[in-house]
Amino acid sequence: PLFVILKILCYEDRSYPRDLADIVFCLIHYEENIENSRRFELVGNVSGLNWDVAGAYLLGTESKKFIEPAVSIVVKAFLNRFVSPEIPEIDMALRELGTVLPEDSDREQIYLLFKWFGKGLKCK
Repeated sequence: PLFVILKILCYEDRSYPRDLADIVFCLIHYEENIENSRRFELVGNVSGLNWDVAGAYLLGTESKKFIEPAVSIVVKAFLNRFVSPEIPEIDMALRELGTVLPEDSDREQIYLLFKWFGKGLKCK
């Protein structure tokens, strides 16, 4: 959780595509170990949540305890950019992750990851 918060703060400060890609990587892969994952519990208990975005939601819920009010303002401003799958930050992150020609489904998945991360934080 602290790494993702730090990367959000870094992106807000310097706008490096690598920071976005690191955030997306964490949102995709957080708690993905099927044998021990807490994602299963969440999927059954949170309305509308599915396996693909449950790690992002969990990461958001676990990040809350590390976010002070001043940091919360920055994180909320960052997440408020993610209003649709067509924002430039999503394409930037996908390119940095090696997706040369992003498809609409790629953009939609990244958008949903940020949406559920924000719901976990309860800032979006």
